[in-house]
Amino acid sequence: MSKLSQLRHEISAGGTQLAFVHMGAEVDANAFFSEYGLEVVPRFASPDQELYRKFGLNQGSVTQLMNFRTLTSSIGAFREGHRQGKTAGDPAQMPGAFLISGGQVVRSFIARFPGEMVDFVTFSSIEVGL
Repeated sequence: MSKLSQLRHEISAGGTQLAFVHMGAEVDANAFFSEYGLEVVPRFASPDQELYRKFGLNQGSVTQLMNFRTLTSSIGAFREGHRQGKTAGDPAQMPGAFLISGGQVVRSFIARFPGEMVDFVTFSSIEVGL
């Protein structure tokens, strides 16, 4: 989340509007997103995970959640000062990112493990024929 916070202006300068889907209560989401300066970014609550399923995001398997990559990304996040806070929703829910144009998904990224990140600037600046 801190990476998106740092890149938010660069992403929006390219014409892309960020939005988030989360599983938490709105009061918790507001506190969480405010911590990263993202409280004004549109967000959608999906506590039943329906939006996650519609975008093809599943729960992680044991091998996705507990592997060397997940461990190393967790250690890296810890070293950067990130700490696990209160868990909201399903901790096994896998993350993803989607670029939507004209009501259609034109690019998608479905993480293979929880800490996998996409290059958000490159991802969001793809030519979509507008």
